[in-house]
Amino acid sequence: MDQDDLFIQNGLTSEQAAKAEKNHKQKSTSLSVGQILLRHICTLFNLVNILLAAALIAVGSYKNTLFILIVLANLLIGIVQELRSKRAVDKLSVINAVKVTAVRDGVQHDISVFDVAKGDLLILSHGHQVPADCTVLQGELEADESCVTGESDGIKKQKGDCLYAGSFVLGGSAKVRVTAVGENCYTASLAREGKKHIRPDSQIMNTLRRIIFILSICVIPVGAVTFFIQYSVQSGDIAGTVTATAAAVLGMIPDGLVLLTSTVLAVSMLRLTRKKVLVQELHCIENLARVDVLCLDKTGTLTEGRMTVEDVIPLASSPDGIRRDCARLIGALPDNNATYRAMSAHFGTATANAEQIRSFNSKNKWSGARFGDTTLVWGAPEYVLPDMSDELNVQILSLSQSKRVLLLARGDAPFPEEGLPPLTPYAIITLRDVVRPEAAGTLEYFKEQGVDVYVFSGDGKATVERIASDCGIPGEALDVSSCPPEKLENAVKHFKLFARVSPLQKQLLVECLKKEGHTVAFIGDGVNDVPALKASDCSVAMGNGTDAARGIAQLVLLDNNFAALPAVVAEGRRSINNLQRSAALFLIKTIYASLLAFLFMLIGRPYPFMPIQMSLLSSTGTGIPSFILALEPNRERISGSFLSNILYRCIPGGVTVFVGICLLYLSQLIPALTVSGEMLSSGCVMLTGFVFMINLCYVSSPLNLLRSVLLASMCILFTLGILLFPQLFGIVAPSLTFAAVLLTTAAAELGLFYGLRLLLAYLRKTGHCPV
Repeated sequence: MDQDDLFIQNGLTSEQAAKAEKNHKQKSTSLSVGQILLRHICTLFNLVNILLAAALIAVGSYKNTLFILIVLANLLIGIVQELRSKRAVDKLSVINAVKVTAVRDGVQHDISVFDVAKGDLLILSHGHQVPADCTVLQGELEADESCVTGESDGIKKQKGDCLYAGSFVLGGSAKVRVTAVGENCYTASLAREGKKHIRPDSQIMNTLRRIIFILSICVIPVGAVTFFIQYSVQSGDIAGTVTATAAAVLGMIPDGLVLLTSTVLAVSMLRLTRKKVLVQELHCIENLARVDVLCLDKTGTLTEGRMTVEDVIPLASSPDGIRRDCARLIGALPDNNATYRAMSAHFGTATANAEQIRSFNSKNKWSGARFGDTTLVWGAPEYVLPDMSDELNVQILSLSQSKRVLLLARGDAPFPEEGLPPLTPYAIITLRDVVRPEAAGTLEYFKEQGVDVYVFSGDGKATVERIASDCGIPGEALDVSSCPPEKLENAVKHFKLFARVSPLQKQLLVECLKKEGHTVAFIGDGVNDVPALKASDCSVAMGNGTDAARGIAQLVLLDNNFAALPAVVAEGRRSINNLQRSAALFLIKTIYASLLAFLFMLIGRPYPFMPIQMSLLSSTGTGIPSFILALEPNRERISGSFLSNILYRCIPGGVTVFVGICLLYLSQLIPALTVSGEMLSSGCVMLTGFVFMINLCYVSSPLNLLRSVLLASMCILFTLGILLFPQLFGIVAPSLTFAAVLLTTAAAELGLFYGLRLLLAYLRKTGHCPV
């Protein structure tokens, strides 16, 4: 036995593997602890808060720095929650980690792709993703090297050929030697870096980035102008100037909004990990909640991915002869798909020397081998024998109504370079997929939610129609085996079941649906689903799917429980709906504070709030309510954009506060109603708190027990703050005359608030609403 044969048998020794260069260390699908801390601590708003607190301390206004304690509490809550989520996700990531079979010391081991050593002997087969650059030593396989060439057509790999890291094995099996690892690979890719797709677009994060960008531009110049104007108004009183400026700037910053968003999404990830759902891309939760089209691969998704042989119908031999030939074919082929496993379980395996072997691939849809002067082939009937007799065609079509049909054929000629030799029918073999018991109920849920369900399958038309019907999706399937790409765009408008779909056609169908303005989710489990998974807005893989599918997917159902998807949708809806509601609370403060900052720059009057008063208003009107409401169950359907929905909710409250304060200042033009600056400021706090409470009542509608308790608690907390700690919050009791002014203004605010609500509702209903 020469050295190469010895290596193919034994691989590296453990000592050699330990010393050899390794692939990259495993990267967590979640952020590191350091990244989490940096993301929460190093923000523009935190910097502004620190600078304002430092300025207030410098001028001796210590009580007005109370807001920094709230900032720190929010920061701590956010960090702790995301760290909890990280721990849970990392535990599931270990379960989902991609492994590969390596031969060391003559024994096969399943090792992490990140433990692969240079020089290792690996065994690769259908569905595997190549973890490092390799050379084929024994066997034959077909590889998808689209990550290198951009071409999705399979490339045959034989002894001596190179395999590139990141490529996918479409069929066959081979022993390969690792020639380069990590950054030394030709593609410089890892097993998980086959994920070369656009990160999912997130309306929530895009909206928050836009808001932060606008405020970042405005805060510094507005703060500077406010400082100079207040310095002039307050006759050079530096302490009063810093206090007024800090109040104006703090009001404009929705400092808890970004924290709330990350916390809510982290909690969603934590909840989903308990249902054995691994979230590999955080914002796909949001995208799945917005999905209006769900596309599914049939095999392994609607079905359990296993099949059973139901019947064998001889056409040209005895049943015993067919069984012996099938056992020989099984023994020779390196395939490892569901059909092969079902045939192996039924016919058994016989050792035979094959002169030629043709492995199954998703393009040809057949496999075969040549033994002596006999060539045996099985596969999809229309591919194995495209010019079959009418009688045989009728028989196969009849069987296809309720079963999956394979045609076994044989011939005397060897395999040509491409395609098949002349063949004659030998036997018809029928198989049946095992439908997942939870599939019908899950799909019914999606249909009730207004989600259109599409099924893409490589099986025949009748088989697809039968399986879809069993899952509650009746309809006619379209065979797209000969359908040109330009006709697929029209096909998705008239059909929802597609048969004989190639991997490229799955991708094209998803892209056609996206062109129609749909948000598309795709669920698959095989390497042939990778192009469609990449193209979709939200990709989901089954836990027992191929390495390639699980590596590319944004969500992985680790226990293969199809019924977990409604829980993911529910989490997405809870997150989006509650964030829209909570964001509206935060942005009310931003709207009125920004308007007031510009107003008081123009009129040259002292700013009506102090930072300590803003802390009371923020805590009772936005901070505490938003966190409680954001974690509440909410299964309402998503409609409209995130930005338009929060503006729709926050504009009435923000405008009402601004108008109420304007009315209060206008009352000071009447000599009989004039009060001190402290009493006027106290009145502004009371009126703003009143609007916050009526807005909280509106946002919490319809009221349940939790929301009712929350509303009552915030009203009591705000009132107690004013009554029990007037000196701390700078509150002066109003005179009888000024109390009457406040009651009149509050009544006007109530009418204005609900008037604006009704106006926006009418404009939205008629399609004229600007938000």
